[in-house]
Amino acid sequence: MSTNPSTNHSAITDTVSLFAGLPMFILTEIPLRLLSTTTTHLEANPINFLLGHTAPDALVDSGDRRDPPQCSPETRDSILREIKKWANSREGATLIFWLFGSAGVGKSAICQSIAEMFKRKGLLLGNFFFSRNGASTGRSNGDRLLPTLIHQLQEAIPETRSCIQNPIRRDPTIFTKTRASQMAVLYVEPLKKLKIRGFFQRHNVDLWKKVRLVVIDGLDECLDTDVQCDLLRVIAEASKALPIPVRFFIASRPEVRIKDTFYSHSSFHTVELRTIDLDQDQNARQSVSRFLLDEFAKIRKIHPYLHDSWPSEQVIQTGHSTFTVRPTVSAVQSSR
Repeated sequence: MSTNPSTNHSAITDTVSLFAGLPMFILTEIPLRLLSTTTTHLEANPINFLLGHTAPDALVDSGDRRDPPQCSPETRDSILREIKKWANSREGATLIFWLFGSAGVGKSAICQSIAEMFKRKGLLLGNFFFSRNGASTGRSNGDRLLPTLIHQLQEAIPETRSCIQNPIRRDPTIFTKTRASQMAVLYVEPLKKLKIRGFFQRHNVDLWKKVRLVVIDGLDECLDTDVQCDLLRVIAEASKALPIPVRFFIASRPEVRIKDTFYSHSSFHTVELRTIDLDQDQNARQSVSRFLLDEFAKIRKIHPYLHDSWPSEQVIQTGHSTFTVRPTVSAVQSSR
């Protein structure tokens, strides 16, 4: 059966004309529908939207951080006293404290102790414990830090919630903006608005004069070094703008880029920095030595077959500078 080519061509042309507008309709309709769904979700529950950008497992009391490092009563006494004195000083104290040292010197143990202490007092405004092994939980992702601190702010000061949630409703893309913008809009501005409204003057004035603390441990374990430096710059700028006394306690290894940002970037030119180098702290070395000698003496009593000269001086010297010996001590004691 023969077909007329001109008829076929006409039919094809008519078909193309009939559906010519359809692809454009489909491409524009789907994003509008998705945007409508996102907006509805935000209106219903902006808190969940914020939570989706946080890292709950990075918090001081997270169940994911099993057996977090702790400072024994016999160790780090002088350092803990110095940090507490700094954090509790109302006037003239620096806004940012950088604790640094090589791996294993006890930075995380100090951060854990300080965070727990201020949490018990109700003065821990925020905390985040980075871990390079925590990719699946967001603990190595620097983009999770600020949303996590913002969420903790609205939990610690519920009066900031509307000031945090309304901007998220208005702009669902807020967490794709610069970190400086996130910190300004969702952290600094809510506190400024409360101050303008007279909240801090009307509600327990003495309480709001007390210093709030933000503890950030293991910044070097954030996997993106550019993000590490940007976070420091953002924190430095925010610390100068906050209307209530807030101090930032940051611990990390003395990586070159972190060190350069602290000492050289313009954001820190007007921010006085307090530091402790754990690798050079003689009091800390003596405290660790005292702890190890006491613990090894307890082990010798439990296991009488051990000679009085155990362990070797080399082990004690190793323990002076690192806490890597402590898990072994604990394991031997628990084997009684």
